[in-house]
Amino acid sequence: MRCQKLHDWEVTPEEAERVQLSLASRVRRSLERASPIRPATVAGAVVAAQAAAVAVLRTSDLAVVEARRVESPGPSPGRMRYRPGLMAFAYGPPLLQAFELVESSVDVVMFRAHGIAHPRRLGLAAHLGLLLETPSLGCADRALCGEHAPPGAEREDWAEVTDGDETIGACVRTRRDARPLIVSPGYALALYNAVEVVLSTSREHRMPEPLRQARRTAGGG
Repeated sequence: MRCQKLHDWEVTPEEAERVQLSLASRVRRSLERASPIRPATVAGAVVAAQAAAVAVLRTSDLAVVEARRVESPGPSPGRMRYRPGLMAFAYGPPLLQAFELVESSVDVVMFRAHGIAHPRRLGLAAHLGLLLETPSLGCADRALCGEHAPPGAEREDWAEVTDGDETIGACVRTRRDARPLIVSPGYALALYNAVEVVLSTSREHRMPEPLRQARRTAGGG
């Protein structure tokens, strides 16, 4: 997979926020044009255990067709360390290195991060989806911003996550009585489709299988 270069990575936190605000408009336009899809493959991407990893799965049987790993994703001397709301600037470069090794066709990318459910509407999932020019979504354990009602207790129950009058994601129950996940569109993927992809790839576990396999590839258990 190839990545377009739209900005430098070695920036100050203030410069990083300006980059996010600038790119968010491109992501917003991609969501306005998003249409229903039936992905044949979904890639999961995570940073865990000092490695960045990508696992590509077939949606028909959730079998892994390719897995790639890049070690030592810690920030270089010129790149910032992790800061809330600026995750892409700490972990984006090694994840993109892992994606550059991927040879399979990827229809949707799922990140263990946020998409537009982000104060500047450009979480890591939206940011990297734009750079990869591939439909993407974020799947996280807790909300970074916005509010939501508790979803029902059954699998597939979900509630909208809103920030003011804007819907930015969904609080989704992937297993009965399990803690819900925060799902948000990233790039070129409507919210309904993002929820559908997460549910269709979460057949036995709380966390979607592409993310579980990516974490296993990274060595995170």
